Amino acid sequence: MIKIPDSPVKVKYLIFHGLYTPPYMDPTKETIEGWQKEKGFDEIGYNWLITRQPKLIEGRSTHIAGAHTLGEYNLNSLSCVLTGGKAKNGDRWDFNYTLAQLTIAQRLIHAVKQKYPDIEVCGHRDKDNRRECPGFDVKSVLCGNAHPWAIYG
Repeated sequence: MIKIPDSPVKVKYLIFHGLYTPPYMDPTKETIEGWQKEKGFDEIGYNWLITRQPKLIEGRSTHIAGAHTLGEYNLNSLSCVLTGGKAKNGDRWDFNYTLAQLTIAQRLIHAVKQKYPDIEVCGHRDKDNRRECPGFDVKSVLCGNAHPWAIYG
């Protein structure tokens, strides 16, 4: 069971991100936090990380504004990043998330919706049209009626 902590603000969105790492790479929370500190952030910007193992790892506290999406979204959203999303042989997005990662993402959505029933689940690209992140349509893949394995054909 996934426990969703309280947030001091009205949460409107659950925004999914792709880390844009190749499929053979599965960085730790500490590694991601280091990358974000190099960019001037004080800590990891996402509330959750879903690794390829797969594991759901808590990140940034829900009591601190996020550092994941430009504008007001950091102030009224929760966020989750999935490792992967970058093509193995090229600098482009690729749908290489694992079935286990997508299943955990769906479980997270279910838990968040239990606490925040009116929350909108979306991808980073849905809130910033300059981005392709996470490289797939979150609403159809994670929130549709189909099981995630259906997208693998």
